[in-house]
Amino acid sequence: MTSFRLGSGVLALFASTWLLGCGGAQHIEPYDENRCARASEGNSCVNFVYSVKPEIRKSVKGSLKGVLRWAVHKGGNVGLFGAGDNVALWGGDALNVDLSGTDATYTVTLDDVPAGRYQVLAYLDENENFISDGGEVVTFPKDPFGIPPNRDITVKILLDFIR
Repeated sequence: MTSFRLGSGVLALFASTWLLGCGGAQHIEPYDENRCARASEGNSCVNFVYSVKPEIRKSVKGSLKGVLRWAVHKGGNVGLFGAGDNVALWGGDALNVDLSGTDATYTVTLDDVPAGRYQVLAYLDENENFISDGGEVVTFPKDPFGIPPNRDITVKILLDFIR
């Protein structure tokens, strides 16, 4: 039993250290007090801007072109190993995405998002086989971030890990 506890402790330490290096919340851009006209009262419009983390870009062997598969989950439903059995609130496949340029981004806009806490998972499926394969860029699970009511907000999502 002692070796199991030690092994679990080492795993927990490794996971927490890894999360500190890769984790934190997604970056929410400063926003003004303007209400989004496309959203119902109490809800917001959210622009999710996807890009590849510069440090990761240098290590990628692929083309950084393909299908961007993304999902927005209720905050707290995504853990270290992904969303598990939790179903995404929103998600989709963006075809022909090219993130190969240094400043390349791809924006997904959702109107009428209720105020709350959310988490985003995404990966760039370069060979379009519906699987996050080794060598493809993915988002590492992040802490939940808050979306306030009645705003037009931009959230930067970094593909920050090579699978």
